[in-house]
Amino acid sequence: TYFTNQFSIWLSGKLLAIVYITLILCACESEHIRKKLSPLAAYGKMAFTNYLMQSIVTILIVSPLMPGMTLVTQSLYCIVFLTIQVWLSNMILKKFKYGPFEYVWRKSCVYHVGAYIYYMTKNEKLSGNDADDIFRDIAKTHFGVDIYTLKTDDGDTVTDECGDFKT
Repeated sequence: TYFTNQFSIWLSGKLLAIVYITLILCACESEHIRKKLSPLAAYGKMAFTNYLMQSIVTILIVSPLMPGMTLVTQSLYCIVFLTIQVWLSNMILKKFKYGPFEYVWRKSCVYHVGAYIYYMTKNEKLSGNDADDIFRDIAKTHFGVDIYTLKTDDGDTVTDECGDFKT
Protein backbone atom coordinates (compact mmCIF):
# COMPACT_ATOMS: atom_id res chain seq x y z
CA THR A 1 0.00 0.00 0.00
CA TYR A 2 0.95 3.64 -0.32
CA PHE A 3 1.40 4.20 3.43
CA THR A 4 3.67 1.17 3.82
CA ASN A 5 5.87 2.29 0.92
CA GLN A 6 6.15 5.83 2.27
CA PHE A 7 6.95 4.57 5.76
CA SER A 8 9.65 2.21 4.47
CA ILE A 9 11.23 5.06 2.47
CA TRP A 10 11.15 7.28 5.55
CA LEU A 11 12.62 4.57 7.76
CA SER A 12 15.31 3.58 5.27
CA GLY A 13 16.48 7.20 5.09
CA LYS A 14 16.83 7.37 8.87
CA LEU A 15 18.64 4.04 9.05
CA LEU A 16 21.00 5.06 6.26
CA ALA A 17 21.81 8.29 8.12
CA ILE A 18 22.62 6.27 11.26
CA VAL A 19 24.91 4.00 9.22
CA TYR A 20 26.71 7.01 7.70
CA ILE A 21 27.20 8.64 11.09
CA THR A 22 28.48 5.39 12.58
CA LEU A 23 30.93 4.88 9.73
CA ILE A 24 32.24 8.44 10.04
CA LEU A 25 32.66 8.11 13.81
CA CYS A 26 34.49 4.80 13.45
CA ALA A 27 36.71 6.21 10.72
CA CYS A 28 37.59 9.26 12.81
CA GLU A 29 39.02 7.03 15.54
CA SER A 30 41.89 6.26 13.18
CA GLU A 31 44.74 8.79 13.51
CA HIS A 32 45.57 8.39 9.82
CA ILE A 33 42.04 9.29 8.68
CA ARG A 34 41.84 12.12 11.20
CA LYS A 35 44.95 13.69 9.66
CA LYS A 36 43.46 13.34 6.18
CA LEU A 37 40.25 15.08 7.29
CA SER A 38 41.98 17.87 9.26
CA PRO A 39 41.70 20.47 6.45
CA LEU A 40 37.91 20.25 6.87
CA ALA A 41 38.27 21.81 10.35
CA ALA A 42 39.00 25.21 8.78
CA TYR A 43 36.03 24.76 6.43
CA GLY A 44 33.80 24.15 9.46
CA LYS A 45 35.24 27.10 11.37
CA MET A 46 34.26 29.35 8.48
CA ALA A 47 30.86 27.73 7.91
CA PHE A 48 28.91 31.01 7.81
CA THR A 49 31.27 32.57 5.24
CA ASN A 50 31.35 29.40 3.16
CA TYR A 51 27.55 29.09 3.19
CA LEU A 52 27.03 32.69 2.11
CA MET A 53 29.72 32.55 -0.59
CA GLN A 54 28.39 29.28 -1.96
CA SER A 55 24.88 30.72 -2.12
CA ILE A 56 25.97 34.00 -3.69
CA VAL A 57 28.21 32.41 -6.32
CA THR A 58 25.68 29.73 -7.22
CA ILE A 59 22.70 32.08 -7.47
CA LEU A 60 24.38 35.05 -9.13
CA ILE A 61 27.00 33.43 -11.37
CA VAL A 62 26.51 29.71 -11.95
CA SER A 63 22.73 29.49 -12.30
CA PRO A 64 22.40 32.22 -14.98
CA LEU A 65 25.40 30.97 -16.97
CA MET A 66 24.43 27.29 -16.91
CA PRO A 67 20.63 27.01 -16.77
CA GLY A 68 20.49 23.44 -18.08
CA MET A 69 23.09 21.80 -15.84
CA THR A 70 22.86 18.03 -15.81
CA LEU A 71 23.16 16.03 -12.61
CA VAL A 72 26.75 15.13 -13.51
CA THR A 73 27.65 18.78 -14.14
CA GLN A 74 26.04 19.83 -10.86
CA SER A 75 27.97 17.14 -8.99
CA LEU A 76 31.26 18.21 -10.56
CA TYR A 77 30.51 21.85 -9.74
CA CYS A 78 29.84 20.94 -6.09
CA ILE A 79 33.06 18.92 -5.78
CA VAL A 80 35.19 21.64 -7.41
CA PHE A 81 33.57 24.45 -5.41
CA LEU A 82 33.91 22.53 -2.14
CA THR A 83 37.60 21.88 -2.86
CA ILE A 84 38.19 25.57 -3.56
CA GLN A 85 36.35 26.56 -0.39
CA VAL A 86 38.35 24.13 1.77
CA TRP A 87 41.60 25.47 0.30
CA LEU A 88 40.55 29.13 0.75
CA SER A 89 39.35 28.48 4.31
CA ASN A 90 42.74 27.05 5.24
CA MET A 91 44.55 30.00 3.62
CA ILE A 92 42.36 32.60 5.35
CA LEU A 93 42.63 30.96 8.78
CA LYS A 94 46.43 30.87 8.53
CA LYS A 95 46.38 34.69 8.62
CA PHE A 96 43.18 35.51 10.50
CA LYS A 97 41.33 34.12 13.52
CA TYR A 98 37.90 34.10 11.81
CA GLY A 99 36.41 34.23 8.36
CA PRO A 100 35.18 37.64 7.13
CA PHE A 101 31.49 37.08 7.79
CA GLU A 102 32.17 35.42 11.18
CA TYR A 103 34.24 38.47 12.13
CA VAL A 104 31.49 40.92 11.12
CA TRP A 105 28.88 38.81 12.94
CA ARG A 106 30.90 38.72 16.17
CA LYS A 107 31.71 42.43 16.05
CA SER A 108 28.10 43.39 15.40
CA CYS A 109 26.93 41.27 18.35
CA VAL A 110 29.52 42.80 20.69
CA TYR A 111 28.67 46.30 19.40
CA HIS A 112 24.96 45.83 20.11
CA VAL A 113 25.62 44.49 23.60
CA GLY A 114 28.01 47.37 24.32
CA ALA A 115 25.54 49.94 22.94
CA TYR A 116 22.74 48.49 25.09
CA ILE A 117 24.85 48.61 28.24
CA TYR A 118 25.99 52.16 27.42
CA TYR A 119 22.37 53.25 26.91
CA MET A 120 21.28 51.68 30.19
CA THR A 121 24.14 53.24 32.19
CA LYS A 122 23.74 56.66 30.53
CA ASN A 123 20.06 56.78 31.48
CA GLU A 124 21.03 55.68 35.01
CA LYS A 125 18.93 52.54 34.81
CA LEU A 126 22.04 50.54 35.66
CA SER A 127 25.05 51.33 37.77
CA GLY A 128 28.52 50.70 36.39
CA ASN A 129 28.87 47.48 38.40
CA ASP A 130 25.54 46.16 37.12
CA ALA A 131 26.62 46.88 33.54
CA ASP A 132 29.89 45.00 34.11
CA ASP A 133 27.97 42.02 35.48
CA ILE A 134 25.58 42.00 32.52
CA PHE A 135 28.46 42.27 30.05
CA ARG A 136 30.31 39.40 31.77
CA ASP A 137 27.16 37.27 31.74
CA ILE A 138 26.51 37.93 28.04
CA ALA A 139 30.17 37.28 27.14
CA LYS A 140 30.06 33.96 29.00
CA THR A 141 26.71 32.68 27.73
CA HIS A 142 26.91 33.85 24.10
CA PHE A 143 30.63 33.81 23.37
CA GLY A 144 31.97 31.32 25.93
CA VAL A 145 34.45 33.89 27.26
CA ASP A 146 35.07 34.40 30.97
CA ILE A 147 35.97 38.00 31.72
CA TYR A 148 37.49 38.70 35.09
CA THR A 149 38.48 42.05 36.52
CA LEU A 150 41.30 42.56 38.99
CA LYS A 151 42.11 45.74 40.90
CA THR A 152 45.81 46.36 41.26
CA ASP A 153 47.49 48.03 44.25
CA ASP A 154 47.75 51.24 42.22
CA GLY A 155 43.98 51.30 41.76
CA ASP A 156 44.19 50.34 38.09
CA THR A 157 41.72 47.83 36.73
CA VAL A 158 43.06 44.91 34.70
CA THR A 159 40.67 42.81 32.64
CA ASP A 160 41.66 39.35 31.49
CA GLU A 161 39.52 37.24 29.15
CA CYS A 162 40.89 33.93 30.33
CA GLY A 163 41.18 34.64 34.01
CA ASP A 164 44.93 33.95 34.00
CA PHE A 165 46.15 36.96 35.92
CA LYS A 166 49.87 37.35 36.34
CA THR A 167 50.51 38.73 39.79
